Amino acid sequence: MFNIPGIEKKQIVGLAVTPNLGLEALVFDKNDNSVVKYGQKFLEYNIASREIQDYNTLRSAIGDLFNELQIQKEKANIYLTLPNVHFGFRSIDDPSIDNDAIDSMILSDASESYLFKQSEPQSAWADLNARTGANSKYIAHSSIQRKVVEEIQDACMDIGVNIVGIEGSTTAIPRGIYLTGLVDDVVKENQNWDILLINPNNYAIFQMSGTRILDYVETPFAIMSFEGEEVYTALSAAVGQYLPNYPAKKLVIVSQTDNVSAELLKTAIVFDEEILAIDSNKFSEKPPVKLAPSVIEHTALSISPSALGAANPKISGFATLNVMGDMSYDGVVSYGSLEIGDKTIEINSETIMRYSIIISAGLLVLTLIVCGFFFGISSFFGKKSSELQGQIDTLNNDIKTLEEKVAGGVITLIKQISESNKTAINYYDSLSEDIPPHVWLTYYINKDGKEVGIEGFSLEIEDIYEYFKSLKMLAPNSNIKLNKLEVFNEETEAETGDADDVVLNNQSNAPKPFAFEISNAQYQKSFDERGNKITDENGNGANSGNNGNNNAPAARIKAPAARIQPVPQVQNSGIPKVPDVEINLKEIK
Repeated sequence: MFNIPGIEKKQIVGLAVTPNLGLEALVFDKNDNSVVKYGQKFLEYNIASREIQDYNTLRSAIGDLFNELQIQKEKANIYLTLPNVHFGFRSIDDPSIDNDAIDSMILSDASESYLFKQSEPQSAWADLNARTGANSKYIAHSSIQRKVVEEIQDACMDIGVNIVGIEGSTTAIPRGIYLTGLVDDVVKENQNWDILLINPNNYAIFQMSGTRILDYVETPFAIMSFEGEEVYTALSAAVGQYLPNYPAKKLVIVSQTDNVSAELLKTAIVFDEEILAIDSNKFSEKPPVKLAPSVIEHTALSISPSALGAANPKISGFATLNVMGDMSYDGVVSYGSLEIGDKTIEINSETIMRYSIIISAGLLVLTLIVCGFFFGISSFFGKKSSELQGQIDTLNNDIKTLEEKVAGGVITLIKQISESNKTAINYYDSLSEDIPPHVWLTYYINKDGKEVGIEGFSLEIEDIYEYFKSLKMLAPNSNIKLNKLEVFNEETEAETGDADDVVLNNQSNAPKPFAFEISNAQYQKSFDERGNKITDENGNGANSGNNGNNNAPAARIKAPAARIQPVPQVQNSGIPKVPDVEINLKEIK
């Protein structure tokens, strides 16, 4: 990200109104994945009306926490979460329905609740199908009483702090649990996992799929009516009616009441897979996340997932339902977001100030892509592809709402940049992230993502198939094929045949590498800078020698030096393009 003079990055301070704990304040360091500031203050919350009992107490609590934690008001933005007021889903089959119509539907759903008889709802929603490519919409929506939102805003204004977001805890809690590291594996694999949230007067079950919330059910439960161990038996029986409907690889129990230990409840719950526990109460024995040295451990034992989620309102893939409307971390108004592959890019007013700078910088990055090959193919493609993607992502920030605010020429330019580079970037990603450990490449060509050729070796045929599948997933609309699979032999050069025959003929004790080619076009290898042919006129292979790879087989492949095409000139449209690259990888150390 570029720093623009006059625009100062502000610190996000997460505030969470949490049953049993009162008001939590938390500052999170994303670079170190640790809590650097944490504190609690008493704050009474009316569970029946789902409102803060006294807003003067809220003013005092926020002011005291800022003073005690030495947070400078002018350098902070507050993001606050409340216990769930109203949360639901709505399926919409018509993909053409506009946002105003969805707003009306959400308002109608919320208005049926008794909670909004005295004050109209203020809502936020997100389409959970936006990343899936589905024709239908699956809307998650959250509503809070408008008077509650206004009271909180007034309280923050009175004490001189800037509030940029107010959100129900339903979408903040999954983000907080993710930051604990307990569900990294299931999120990465996009598997189902469940949350069981225990509050003083109810319990709730969330069903998650990776980062997506699929379902939510909240059920009243009079915990105070039970004595001693009876509550665990009663909760287990009650929850047992719902859990079979939510099969998952993990169940995370979060207790936000001093009457129930999540660790003890874990032993009473019947669940076929792994059960994990987070106690945000007196039973907590250790913080759920890493603490900075400045945070005293015993003061932060009961950090809640709500507070962690409040301090991290934007985590890729997870829903954020800010009823104040989207705001950037800098307090700059956001105009929406744009989906690029599996990534969501925020759009804010700062983009307009810097788009010309970033376009120029994008060209510089493209040049660095070419130069950086000589520092190692894996690290190069990982780092430079990420940098380039970041610049391209930033340029796509303003598409949805900025069409009404910015001249059409800027919008058209940003769209063109995105579409012209996306496929090529996906192939670069495959070189840095998706190469199996026993696969090494010898040749790579990429012409605008439309003509791609990849050659290499592997001692494991399964790794070749795995790499091919990963390429197809990154570019599902491409026509790349596994065109060649051979057993490489030093004397005979290669034993070519059907894949099954290749495997059967390679049963000797001495390992033989499999040579492979993945491409979507017939391509002609070029000459290197020393005048050596990478292929001859008939497309035959080069001479042999050692490629310098520690994992390389005994076969000696003598290759000419890498030949890299110069960065092409920017087209007349002014759109920076990912350069066409042709390179022999055998001599890159």
